[in-house]
Amino acid sequence: MRSLVLLGMMGSGKSTVGRWVAEQLHLPFVDTDQLIVDAEGQSIPEIFAASGEEHFRQLERKLVRQAVEGSAAVISLGGGAFMDVETRMLIKEEATSIYLNPGLQELIKRVGDGATRPLLSGKDIPATMKAKLKERGPVYAEADYTLRTGGMTPERVGFDILTLLNAVPGQEG
Repeated sequence: MRSLVLLGMMGSGKSTVGRWVAEQLHLPFVDTDQLIVDAEGQSIPEIFAASGEEHFRQLERKLVRQAVEGSAAVISLGGGAFMDVETRMLIKEEATSIYLNPGLQELIKRVGDGATRPLLSGKDIPATMKAKLKERGPVYAEADYTLRTGGMTPERVGFDILTLLNAVPGQEG
């Protein structure tokens, strides 16, 4: 079985849904943002502040590669990771990817004041989220599948993912 990679904007529910799906499939759950935090011993905002976004992205690329090339797992990808061409190509070759898209308004609600998110902290949240979605949406659409998840519970999204995987040869759960 190939790993399943969940991708999408910050606030799209990748980690919450991913944990649930991993439990149902009896697979490990990997949150790439948590891998970075564990590797650096700092929170993501601290990493951005101390070392910058480029350092963060280099570490992210390395740790995503390790996760994708490892044993089958359900992987929650950090919001910007799929924007990296090398990472995107690796995922296309080695895993099944699903873009979780709850829609702009729901994303804005979910990220709140953005205080714990370096790309939003101190910014106009609706405008920044709209711009990020406009930039990232076409790239996210390169995922193997897109699920529109607006108004759905994490469990409902998880059930939809399980249904989708059962329809994909070699992905029986």
